Amino acid sequence: MDSTSGSEVYKHLLENLLKPSSFLQTLQKYSVNIHASFSPKFLQAQELLCVSNNLSEVTCNVMCLADLIIAFNDAISELYLLLPHPQESSLTPLSPIKNELTLVYRT
Repeated sequence: MDSTSGSEVYKHLLENLLKPSSFLQTLQKYSVNIHASFSPKFLQAQELLCVSNNLSEVTCNVMCLADLIIAFNDAISELYLLLPHPQESSLTPLSPIKNELTLVYRT
């Protein structure tokens, strides 16, 4: 791993999360094993979140980063289905939801 700080790596991963190819390239750059199992402590916390927030089965079955990528894509697909989709030829105004996402993280 190079001299990049943990918070910079985290920021870079978040910035690329919505672009799967860039996200996977970033993981490869830092030699992240996406199939390595999350720690027992992480999995225990995840289980509590799943139960208390009624999360999807895909999300609750996440055991490693590869599973998390699948769960994230599943969540994005579910959100997409909830958005209004006016026909392109229609004069209906476009959705008020912007094509931008602001990620806020704390170090």
